[in-house]
Amino acid sequence: ADTIRFCPGDTFVLIPIVTGAQGLAFSTWITPHGTVMWPTLPLYEEGEYIWIVRDEAGCEERDTFNVRFIGPESVVVTSISPSCPEEQDGQVIVESITEGAPPFDIQLDNGPVITATQFPWVISNVAAGQHTLTITDIIGCSLQWPVQVDVPGSGSLSLGPDKTILKGDSVLISPM
Repeated sequence: ADTIRFCPGDTFVLIPIVTGAQGLAFSTWITPHGTVMWPTLPLYEEGEYIWIVRDEAGCEERDTFNVRFIGPESVVVTSISPSCPEEQDGQVIVESITEGAPPFDIQLDNGPVITATQFPWVISNVAAGQHTLTITDIIGCSLQWPVQVDVPGSGSLSLGPDKTILKGDSVLISPM
């Protein structure tokens, strides 16, 4: 069996060439989703594919193709909210990447591309909101991953219990 490896999201088209057939040759493909009779076969998912060619004399040949994805498959990412809603001092932390061939190029929202050499990898100066993290391995396979950086909470401030202040008195107020 032949093994075909390609990046997730790519499509690979098998275009077989038949030689030495007696009369017309007919192609049949056995795919993970059933049997089809097409002259070519687009591959867009992993699995085993069997090509059967039969000519008018009844001669038959078979070839098996195992399709496997390469490249990054998932990423573990966390985020830290900015200090205030309008600030851009939040962080996106890439904890790990599953599969793919290192080193990895990491890009947030079409910003600068940075090559990550170790994990966790921290991206600083990030505003709150929805972001897109693009991971590309050394082979060129890419994965886009959504990242949410939450708006920080408004917090609260307590000045302690109410106090009555008489004219001429003073009170020290300390936040708690």
